[in-house]
Amino acid sequence: MKNLNKVNIEKIRPASNVQEVTNVFREDKNFLSPKKEDALKNAPEVQDLYFRVPKVISDGPTPRKDTTK
Repeated sequence: MKNLNKVNIEKIRPASNVQEVTNVFREDKNFLSPKKEDALKNAPEVQDLYFRVPKVISDGPTPRKDTTK
């Protein structure tokens, strides 16, 4: 660290990334959404005109496994 602290960085711009990165944007396109009934045609399960999916959020915290052993 002593050697690094000796380096003159006054003219160096701060960077959040080591590579030049730019966002690539595309133009938004408007299009009609499918009718709800058409979207649900291939659903494995439907309930009251909604997709029915398995529960993925638990009711409480899940104990973590000890990976240090």
